[in-house]
Amino acid sequence: MKKSPIVNEVHHNPGQSLQRKIIKEVLNSLGILIIVLLLDVAYLGWIFGEYIPPSKTHTWIPLVVILVLLPIVFLVISKNNRKIDLLVQGRDGEQGMGLYLNRLWSETCFVFHDIQGTWKNGNHFNIDHILVSTKGVFVVETKTFSKDDSTENIIKHRGDQLWINGVLDKFNALEEPRRHSIWLNNYLNDHKIQGAVVIPVLLFPRWKVDSLWNRNAPENLVFSGKAFNTEFIHFPECISRAEFEKIKLAVCELARNSADV
Repeated sequence: MKKSPIVNEVHHNPGQSLQRKIIKEVLNSLGILIIVLLLDVAYLGWIFGEYIPPSKTHTWIPLVVILVLLPIVFLVISKNNRKIDLLVQGRDGEQGMGLYLNRLWSETCFVFHDIQGTWKNGNHFNIDHILVSTKGVFVVETKTFSKDDSTENIIKHRGDQLWINGVLDKFNALEEPRRHSIWLNNYLNDHKIQGAVVIPVLLFPRWKVDSLWNRNAPENLVFSGKAFNTEFIHFPECISRAEFEKIKLAVCELARNSADV
């Protein structure tokens, strides 16, 4: 019996989890359309069937059912389409940023994508990208917010707050990478890796970002998509090569486990 030469699980690509969700939603919409089509075919077959003449049947009953179902089906499919559009937007953002982050790959910088984690209550979550380097460990989340072409589209970052085109971000987008960085830090501690510098990063592709931060003590980093790569080069070394190797192996194990999810 022939076997694949690939023994270990293959790591995820950028946006892979979102791609699976997109496929699932498309299949759901197709399933609904197929059911409606089958109902139409069954109704026509009932009317024009050879064994039950139309004059002896209450043909208006299935017709009313179909007419009631059609607007409901339309609303469900429209909702699915809006959800698919948002998922596609998010997937494209993750894939684009993944390509940029891969440019940082070197002997002292490894990049992992689409990492799956689990909270203590058993719920799963997704980390878009993790950079493991001698400059620190970076938990990177990508936000593909829609833009208004009639304005300058600026995101302002000060401390723990964001303003999107002058409006305070009430959904607190900074919280997600912060929580994920704390989780990853605890994960590394469980693997007997102490003192790892895990830094949350939030990226906004194609947005102008106004952010104040300290390069020597980075925390809650917020950048436009391409700016992170430029700034990363100037970050100081803060992790020894030996610790870097330990962290890399621990995150590699996490990435392999993600491939099973």
